[in-house]
Parts: sequence; structure tokens; C-alpha cells
Amino acid sequence: MNELVRLLKHPIDKYNGLIGSDKQHLLICNVSHKAPLLVTDPRFDMLCARIVKYYSLKRFVEETGKSLDEWGSAHDGSMFHYSSGMQAMMLALGICDKVGIFGYGKSALAKHHYHTNQKAELCLHDYEAEYAFIKI
Repeated sequence: MNELVRLLKHPIDKYNGLIGSDKQHLLICNVSHKAPLLVTDPRFDMLCARIVKYYSLKRFVEETGKSLDEWGSAHDGSMFHYSSGMQAMMLALGICDKVGIFGYGKSALAKHHYHTNQKAELCLHDYEAEYAFIKI
């Protein structure tokens, strides 16, 4: 984990406003949206994506005994993406000397996002893979 933190420790250019996001977000959070959009650096996006996919693939093979080729159909491979919570945690690891994480997970009665009524988790996220990374 210390090596990961060392690799992430680089100044974030606050004037560029780059941290990390995906193209789908740009379609929803555009100029007409009430909340400002923070466009993220593609390298940061790739780092988050690779870490979560590694842990997802590892968990899939260990728990199911199936080959890696079958992972995509089980996890909606083309849409698979890390959660915003994972991105926030990775950003904190890159900026802060010490990071404490709490509230990662939720009640079945809680909304998925504060701004929607959706309660079900999205199948395009592998929260268990993210939890496995957090535990290291």
C-alpha cells in the first residue's frame, strides 16, 4: 500500500481541474447541469479501473473457479466501472498523508445516490472487489 501511495503522490493541477471521470458522465453532467463538472485525468481513471478490475478478476476466479474469459458476461464487462467512492478514496490516497475510511457500504433501505430514488446497487460495479482493495 505504501508503494501505491508513493506512486499516487503527485501534485494535482488545481487550475486544470483534472482528476478523473468517464465519457458517460460528460453526457449527464453538462453545462446545463446544476452541479459543476470536474473532468478527471484519464491516467487516474485508468489506475482506478485497473485496480478494481484486478481485484474483481481475482475474486471471480477464486470464488467461482471459472476462467477469466467468463468474467465479462458475469459483470457486464463492457459497462464495468469502479464506484465514485473508490475514486474518492484513490484521490484521498494520492493527496493525503493519512486516510481514514468509514461508511463504505450502506443499508438496503438507503438510496444508491443522494440525488436519485434508486435503491438497488448497480451490477456494473464490483463493490466486493473494492472492499478487498480497501482491506489491504
